[in-house]
Amino acid sequence: MFKKSKVDEELLEIAKRSLAMSYLGHLKSNLSLARDFGSSELLHGGWESSIDWYDQAMAVTADDVKRVANTYLTGKTRTIARIESERTP
Repeated sequence: MFKKSKVDEELLEIAKRSLAMSYLGHLKSNLSLARDFGSSELLHGGWESSIDWYDQAMAVTADDVKRVANTYLTGKTRTIARIESERTP
């Protein structure tokens, strides 16, 4: 679906609002804020990457989603799993 046509702009905005609410809710506590900034410092070399990530996520466009889908959702990167129920003899 994402590869053939663009994501509906309204659905993309709903996803962004959901992400924003989750992110802002996460920042309500000092502990989660400290964890977020600490892990950003450790993994990305600066606490600012926590804020940069949010800004970048909010800037994603329908064209970006389509481009990424075409790049990464390919037959070569596909994983297929089969779940079987356990059978009792």
